[in-house]
Amino acid sequence: SSCFIGSIICYHEHIKRDFLDVSAEDIKTYTVVSSQVATQMARGLRQKFRLDLAVSITGYAGPYDKDLGQVFIAIARSDSRVIVKNFKLTGERKILKRKFSQQALYLLLEEVENFSK
Repeated sequence: SSCFIGSIICYHEHIKRDFLDVSAEDIKTYTVVSSQVATQMARGLRQKFRLDLAVSITGYAGPYDKDLGQVFIAIARSDSRVIVKNFKLTGERKILKRKFSQQALYLLLEEVENFSK
């Protein structure tokens, strides 16, 4: 609990807007799976939970999405910097969800190592 204090799982866009302060206009303009939305999700989470680092994931894991495997992962830092990465991964829904979270954890680990320097 001293390192991980909580999370928000927000599949529906109204949760992204209402709880993480993601812009409705950006969702409309860029879609929920975009670098803009991933950035705002990570910033919103970092601010709401008063974190040093916050990570967000937004992607298409299926079963019906045309951009299956597309994911944006953002990490917001307390120094206002946000790192956003875009990946195109393969697999069925269950595998993609695992790959999305593993990739996010790898990026978070890199940032934790950089943050402590």
